Amino acid sequence: VADCQLEDGPKRWPVSILTSHSAIEGEAEDISPTGIVISSQQFLPPGHTFSMMIGVPNRMPLNVTGRVVWMTVKSCDNKTLRFGIGVQFLSISKRDQQVLKGQILGH
Repeated sequence: VADCQLEDGPKRWPVSILTSHSAIEGEAEDISPTGIVISSQQFLPPGHTFSMMIGVPNRMPLNVTGRVVWMTVKSCDNKTLRFGIGVQFLSISKRDQQVLKGQILGH
């Protein structure tokens, strides 16, 4: 799904996943023009489609519709269970695509 590390390095872009039940908070671990890997304490099953807002440094958030294509269980430490969620972008505006590409390329 993703093919580059974020410009901010160790800092992670915040991601808000909007489901019919609640908002799920996560962090972008990796991102490409076609998808994103999100780290979250919440589980999202493969095939789930949702809207999300991706916080980009010094910019308005990106509004994207995506679908979970894979999910893995991981742990950041011995106390906190986290999930890695691979998301394919289904809908993203041309403006948001340009912002995302600029961030990925470091422009």
